[in-house]
Amino acid sequence: RPPAPSAAWGSDDVRVDMECSSLDDLEAGRLPAFNPLRALTVRRLQHLVEVELKEALGLVPDASGRLHIASHIADCGPCADGSRLRLTTKTDHHLYKNDKVTFSGLGAEFDDLEELVHTVVEVVAGDCFVVELASGPLPENGSVQGMAFSGMVHAEVNMYKTAPEVVIPSTIVEERLVCVSDESVLEMLKRGVGPIAGDLTLTGPLRLPDAKGFPRAVDAGLTIHGRVAPNGSVRRHYWSLGSDRSSMWQTSSKHGRVQLRPEEVLPGQSLGELEDKLWDLEPVRVGDILVLRRGVAYAELFDDGPADDFISHWWGEPTPDILSTLQRHDADMAAAATAARHERDDADGMAQAASHEALVAAAAAADGGTAVGARRKWICTLCVRQHRVDLGHWEDWHQLVFCQVLQHIKATGGQVVVALDKTAAPLRRIWCIFEAFVCASQKIKYSLYMRQGDLSRCLEAGSEEEREAAIQTRRQVAELDLRKACSSVQADKLAILRLIEDSEGGIEHVEYIVKSL
Repeated sequence: RPPAPSAAWGSDDVRVDMECSSLDDLEAGRLPAFNPLRALTVRRLQHLVEVELKEALGLVPDASGRLHIASHIADCGPCADGSRLRLTTKTDHHLYKNDKVTFSGLGAEFDDLEELVHTVVEVVAGDCFVVELASGPLPENGSVQGMAFSGMVHAEVNMYKTAPEVVIPSTIVEERLVCVSDESVLEMLKRGVGPIAGDLTLTGPLRLPDAKGFPRAVDAGLTIHGRVAPNGSVRRHYWSLGSDRSSMWQTSSKHGRVQLRPEEVLPGQSLGELEDKLWDLEPVRVGDILVLRRGVAYAELFDDGPADDFISHWWGEPTPDILSTLQRHDADMAAAATAARHERDDADGMAQAASHEALVAAAAAADGGTAVGARRKWICTLCVRQHRVDLGHWEDWHQLVFCQVLQHIKATGGQVVVALDKTAAPLRRIWCIFEAFVCASQKIKYSLYMRQGDLSRCLEAGSEEEREAAIQTRRQVAELDLRKACSSVQADKLAILRLIEDSEGGIEHVEYIVKSL
């Protein structure tokens, strides 16, 4: 049981005790100045997906070889109205609320369930969740117990999972646990965070109880991320490492790291976090364990240099698909460079005669293959600090992080690449619309890309499979209504639409630019 509140708790100006012993170069630091232009190569993204994500979420290949989440069903049963199923898995399922899932191996009587995509409506624990069936209520006397013997549940892994499960743990420079042992601690936290909605960052140092209830100083600048609990489903792999979870921290003193080891939690419990991001303190109750962190951007872990290309994407796209799209873009850019080099060298007209595939192959073979995968991509998930996102202020929108990078791309002759899926989903997201607006108003080169390649090239000169995919995607682009774009934060949508409507040509001009690509 935690000790009672102490008179020492409060806003005493005391720094967190340092814990360094072997990494003796760690100093009580502050985060380095943020460089918004820093980017990373596609090879870095490939390692993140095929190594780090695979390990953290236990990803397995599907029939086509794409990595995804798959869990064996241990038990299931219908909820009261019959339109929902409560499922238990044999291992951690790594699902979040609103995830889309499919089933396999259920048996002939459940074929209709396997053909549809269902929605996770509640996460009960790391191995238990509830889905809303797309097929509607089950027959009143129907049995679903047979699903438990051989059935599996599948889900895509996207940036909504990549950020909390890998990016956040990899980029931690400081992590503190706080026990909300009584109402006074909760009130102290409410007074200690800043006034900006959704930003739970401490504005000054506080003396707060650790996970075991013992008071110690907690620094200003730490952001409350969420609540740690046995039934938490977020970052379960990370918390399963216990006192070794700092093995996932890839930071050092140059990133402002101040901890060698993480703080201890109560042993003998399988833990996770209840949310990937805590937006306010309303859900917090006495007895909760809070986790506070600060950190850098994933791209800051490396020294790849400034961006060559800006990637416009939707966080809900499968991360392996984004990787495939950017690998194709890198290969195409390398092929174009190879063609230009051959043309300069006047190599018997090879630049005119060689096929696109031959040029890609030649580029891949050049310089030991280093030409492909070397372009530096600016991807917001990986190039913005996700522990506490600070993009700038709408009052000075030209200085928003996105705008600074786009101006750099224009100045250096880079490309803005929209990573499209077959539904053109990114162009239904308000921030992607904002990026299209900046490109249209600043005359920045803007291209639509699929896994099969550049949309225009696939339409004009692609294989039959590429043309078919391009036609389907082009149809989706043609039907876009940018005013109906979605946003996770409604205030962002209102600000962006107001900005575009007040510009020359308004939103119709932006739609024309996008649809004419």
